[in-house]
Amino acid sequence: MRAPKSGHIICSRHLHDEGVDFACGNGYKWLHADFGCAPFYVRREHLEWLSADRYGHRQVAETLPGHRFRLKTSAAKLEYANPAYGPVTALDAALEFLGEVGLDRIAQHTHSLAAELREGARALGMRMFTPPNNPSPIVSFHHGLDHERLGRALADEGVAVTFQEDGKLLRAAVGMFNNRDDVERLLGVIGGLV
Repeated sequence: MRAPKSGHIICSRHLHDEGVDFACGNGYKWLHADFGCAPFYVRREHLEWLSADRYGHRQVAETLPGHRFRLKTSAAKLEYANPAYGPVTALDAALEFLGEVGLDRIAQHTHSLAAELREGARALGMRMFTPPNNPSPIVSFHHGLDHERLGRALADEGVAVTFQEDGKLLRAAVGMFNNRDDVERLLGVIGGLV
């Protein structure tokens, strides 16, 4: 599935089966790994014509006489330098962990918490920015409160959110490590200030 106008893949796990040509992501947010590692998928049929825009020792398949070399033809031909071993190791462990927990289970959990947060915010009179039935675990709404006071109150309760639009829009993301108590704590802080 592609996001309208952007080309971003928003929910695919079977890139090849869905006919995706290229996909790039990051390891530091929803994959629970680290900065410095960006998985990149290239459909095998594109490797033949795809060329690197820079070159390094990791791409060399064979060193030839006269300071020449033959490049690898696999996806390794795009790896021009040493990988960031720490972030790659973290991503490997994170992907294994996510696989053990189960992506469907994580999605069900986060979507349920996000729905609870949307409903609770709406019940407190918040003006929703996030569309109804949005499958994202990110919930945004206009809170109508002093954002500095709200931010301090949330921080005092250990609730991390971000503010956008000059502090008028609250953005909260629920993840697999959150639970109903976290959602209720966020809503309780807002309810105490409304």
